[in-house]
Amino acid sequence: MDSEMNDSPFNLPPDKSQPAKSDGLGATVFLVLFATPFAGFGLLAAVQGIRKLIAGNTYDGSMLCLFGFIFSLVGFGLMFGAIWGRKKLKQTAGLRVRFADKLWMLRPDWAVGEIKSTGRGQAVLFWIMALAFCGFGIPILIFIIPQELHKGNRLALIALLFPLIGLAMMIAAVYQTLRQLKYGAVLFKLKSVPGIIGGVLMGTIRIPAHFQPQTGIALRLRCVRRLVTGSGKSRSVSEYVLWEDEKHLGGNLPRTGPMEYDVPVFFKIPADSRQCDDEKPDDRILWRLTANSKQAGIDFHADFEVPVFKVTDDIMGDIADPTAALQVPVAEVIRDEHSRIKVTDIGGAREFYFPPARNLMNLVGFTAAVLVWTTFTAAAFLLFHSLFFEIVFGLVNVLLVVGCCDMWLRSSRVTINATSVHATKHWLFLGPTRTFDADVITGFEIKEGMTSGQTVYYNLQLVTRAGRRCTVGNGVPNRLEADWLAKQMNRALGRGE
Repeated sequence: MDSEMNDSPFNLPPDKSQPAKSDGLGATVFLVLFATPFAGFGLLAAVQGIRKLIAGNTYDGSMLCLFGFIFSLVGFGLMFGAIWGRKKLKQTAGLRVRFADKLWMLRPDWAVGEIKSTGRGQAVLFWIMALAFCGFGIPILIFIIPQELHKGNRLALIALLFPLIGLAMMIAAVYQTLRQLKYGAVLFKLKSVPGIIGGVLMGTIRIPAHFQPQTGIALRLRCVRRLVTGSGKSRSVSEYVLWEDEKHLGGNLPRTGPMEYDVPVFFKIPADSRQCDDEKPDDRILWRLTANSKQAGIDFHADFEVPVFKVTDDIMGDIADPTAALQVPVAEVIRDEHSRIKVTDIGGAREFYFPPARNLMNLVGFTAAVLVWTTFTAAAFLLFHSLFFEIVFGLVNVLLVVGCCDMWLRSSRVTINATSVHATKHWLFLGPTRTFDADVITGFEIKEGMTSGQTVYYNLQLVTRAGRRCTVGNGVPNRLEADWLAKQMNRALGRGE
């Protein structure tokens, strides 16, 4: 294995013994041609803007220079991306032929077993989006909106969305940048490359600065299917969690220096899992390792895209879990996470209460998105006067508002004893109660619900002997907590251990 890592395949020419796939010349030419008008218009607008500035026309000159800069950036950026992408595609095609049975060698960081956190790339992306929205939004806010309002055009207020989105992106960019400055370059070092289907993923996360180990750290490994559908404006990206495991480690973490910690990572991977696959850009299989820790000030967070493959020779064998002694009991994890789901004993029964608005931060973000969509819906009504737009936008907006109100107002209460289950759903103070006899119930199980960003919310379902399922609690953002709640429900019913 070590000899393969030190082979440095990334500086060698591709092996031409087998035919490679298309080198992407057609796509590169198309993108360059597509970008040429943007670059040309940008340069022309910039030149005209400079001339107007020299002539003393500050307003028109500034606007032309701004638009020229933006269009030039888009045009030349697309050209550079197309040429660089073709070069990368040719290199990858050659390596894919050479390492057909060792696909983890296609990425330099995977090949050497040292993977950097994606945090820096996320910060750069937020800065680009923030500058783009602010680049459009600030001139609109300063020059265009006041003029339109002076003319009585109140619809111009809709354009405030651009600077508002730019401000939100700027805040996110600053936060990500401060996190990078606080914790430095976080690195995941694999014990053996790659992680093995039917085996383990094992290594250490090295945190170089300002990490407080006494708060512990949560580790999560996920297999994700990333699916891209549609094209152009209808293009959408969806991610589906195919498998995940999670564990929480306590504060006694190994220290490798005065301000440096090595967090051990160890996950067993099921034999029926899917390996990493990026041959189809629109349908990829990814494995992500995530580390989170609540810290004073800015919380610690790191994401790594890790190599997990099927191999014929499992060189690691059966080894002990180095994280076993550090793992925190689930009950302590739930208490430390300040879960709002309450479990109490009442007489001979156990009650589980799921309060409304229990995932507050995500709910606030969703509510903001609903308000933005409502603004666009109102604009569509006023601008287009189209029955099609009114029906489509209106129906979608109604569904979003109903869903938002449901999350703010709905609560669930489940009371379980050895003879029966009483499940109540309340909207404010009203709601039905369903009663199930214990002899018709198989038990309680968890099922994946909606996904928001990289958070999967789990539902707790009552399963009858006839195969029917009834959701008695939802919106649990932690797999460990969902498993624990299902186990406690089964115990209260007299099922399981």
